[in-house]
Amino acid sequence: MSFLSNIVKKKQAQLSYFSAVLTDKTLHVGWFDAADVFQYESVPLLPNTNPWQTLPPILQHSPCILTLVESQYHWLTVDKPPASSPAAWMTELHWQVKDLVDLPITSIHLDYIDAPTMAGVDKVHVVVVNKLWLQAVVQAAQQAGIVMCAVAPDVLTFRHPTSVSAPASDMRLLMLGLEGQNWLLSVYHQQHLLTFRRLSGFQVKAATLESDAAMEMLSVEVQRFMDFVESQLRTPTIKQIELIADGHSVETQASLQPHFEAPVALMSTSQVILDLLQSSIHAFKLDTTATGQS
Repeated sequence: MSFLSNIVKKKQAQLSYFSAVLTDKTLHVGWFDAADVFQYESVPLLPNTNPWQTLPPILQHSPCILTLVESQYHWLTVDKPPASSPAAWMTELHWQVKDLVDLPITSIHLDYIDAPTMAGVDKVHVVVVNKLWLQAVVQAAQQAGIVMCAVAPDVLTFRHPTSVSAPASDMRLLMLGLEGQNWLLSVYHQQHLLTFRRLSGFQVKAATLESDAAMEMLSVEVQRFMDFVESQLRTPTIKQIELIADGHSVETQASLQPHFEAPVALMSTSQVILDLLQSSIHAFKLDTTATGQS
């Protein structure tokens, strides 16, 4: 699913897709070369410099998939509007969310996907970004000849099961620990995001091996979230907890497992940013194939 399509226009490109994650200090990009080997590069953000213009020539005029991280978007779950057309929906959603985000209505750009019904009320998930910020990013990429073809939030990146995931028919809880960010808990079922939560106050510090007490506190918060999901959304039992984390991921997995009946599966031992970049390409290709896009 390509979010925010009113700003990000599809264009024909010559080379393979590449993915990008833009943080406060760095532009991270990743792509699969002709031998299907994943390549990765990080470019520091410097004053008066366009980082997109310093990327390898192979990426010029290639379609880019931009993944948004925590500070770059708002995610809201609201009542599904009664409007009958997509245009009317967008207008109604703008007015629903304007008081829920710290942006003037003229700076709101949004898109939405269906959410699970709660208490008999139809819901939608709404992604809101600062239109001026996104336009600036897209224009900077275009100045470097980069074709921005899709933008999506990080919570949608891992919704497609991998070979070591629980089956798509099962409930999966992903614990994503990106250095410097709060732990992200996301629940997926049949390749759809049901809900997620960021654990405020539980920031990932890759260089630090957390104490047993800290891991127990984290486990309690994860269990509370699982209980909420199963009781409020009336979902099946979560069959697997999947872990992708920066730092001491093996030790984290071992510390978490005794607190849960479901298996805690370590999905990767590489940097989370690499998993984000690879998974965004994987998700985009599967989504475009499913919708018949090229």
